[in-house]
Amino acid sequence: MGSSGQSPIPSRSVLEVWRYYLGVDFMGVATITASRVDLGRALARVTKAPLEPQQRLCLLRTYLLPKLTYGLVFGRLTAGRLQELDREIRSAVRSWLKFPPGVPSAYIHAPVKSGGLGIVSLSASIPSLRRQRLLALQGSSWGVARAAADLDFVRQQLA
Repeated sequence: MGSSGQSPIPSRSVLEVWRYYLGVDFMGVATITASRVDLGRALARVTKAPLEPQQRLCLLRTYLLPKLTYGLVFGRLTAGRLQELDREIRSAVRSWLKFPPGVPSAYIHAPVKSGGLGIVSLSASIPSLRRQRLLALQGSSWGVARAAADLDFVRQQLA
């Protein structure tokens, strides 16, 4: 057991899950947040809250999606999982606003200034954010980060 200032830092086993930074869960050497994201439960809580539809959209845009973004950018996930999350979000928005069946998904994801609802598409934004994060390693002033940019894992992710 090490220490940080006056507080001891407990040791963890490889199989133990712990919350480290901004709500991201880790197990051993891997982040696992993205696979454990329970968006459905969060959307259900917003749905059950006694709020107007516009307030629900505001909560989704301002708090819920930004909260998920960090874990999705740094966690392990697939394109299919991002599409599932987008479907869950669209389904909740459609029910909150009582949309008829023919309303296109593009309306939900289009920017507000273009006449849409401005709900970020995770399958469109997360891969770009992940790429930016990995490319930033190459230009880092920290030598360790620049060395990490040469790892096979980073090259595979960028490819």
